[in-house]
Amino acid sequence: MGVPMNKKMWLAVLLVCMTALPAIAAQKKSTGGGAAGNYTIGMGPIGNFYLTDHHPEMSPGIGAIFYFDYRWAPELSTTTSVMMLMQNGTGSDKGENNIAFLGLPTFDVKYYFVTNPSRWDPYAAVGIGYYAVTAGARGRGFSSGLGAQVGIGFDYYITKRISLGVSDYFRSVAMLGGGSTGLFAQSISGNFGFHF
Repeated sequence: MGVPMNKKMWLAVLLVCMTALPAIAAQKKSTGGGAAGNYTIGMGPIGNFYLTDHHPEMSPGIGAIFYFDYRWAPELSTTTSVMMLMQNGTGSDKGENNIAFLGLPTFDVKYYFVTNPSRWDPYAAVGIGYYAVTAGARGRGFSSGLGAQVGIGFDYYITKRISLGVSDYFRSVAMLGGGSTGLFAQSISGNFGFHF
């Protein structure tokens, strides 16, 4: 007379599982790298030095960077970051201390070279950002402007949820106001990321 209700239910569960498992496995592969998920929040130290003369003339500075990253494909992600560095004046701007260099925010698209799960995750990045330089000790004034950046870096996954990384960015910024000129900064940062 037919299959008992209990067997029909188990057959349906088995069919659903057999259909869903390949899709779940494909989803696990799509995160890229060795990460536990597609989202990352992180922070780290950052330092700037300058490749050309500019105004204000600033010594190399150190600060912090905070970022949020969304990995929407194994080889691509989008990163939004905020950074702040404290720097002192040099040359003609000597004595103009406590100048804050800000990236509020910056946006990057990253291309990852390794798409299979791996502890090493190297990438190249390109992006834009809004930057500002605050008045220093002499009250020179506030300046801000848009800039573009290109960079390279890598992340190393200690676990599926935690990574450490290093990046190097070249930033070209057109500053307006406060007597500032264009800035060409080389930024090196270390990153601690939490993946979810």
